[in-house]
Amino acid sequence: METTFIDYAVESGVATITLKRPEIAKAHPFALRQAKRAVSQTLDAQGFYAAIQSEFDVHQAGHGHALSESGLPILMLLDSMKEQINKPTPSANGS
Repeated sequence: METTFIDYAVESGVATITLKRPEIAKAHPFALRQAKRAVSQTLDAQGFYAAIQSEFDVHQAGHGHALSESGLPILMLLDSMKEQINKPTPSANGS
């Protein structure tokens, strides 16, 4: 049984979502909302909300770090950062 109900594609900067199961589009809107609510409540019971909140906290901490490092809420010049990370470090014996 196929569990994916949509195809998602981005072409030339335009996102397109296509239902794989057209009978879903024909369902009553209230029934769809009820089904979505049931799935959301199940995910919440399994810890989904806590996991999302945790990731958001980590994400926001990254913005705080970037602000303290660069004065901007995002780290700019990522190419130069990658160069610094990939730069060979001098060996301990000085060669």
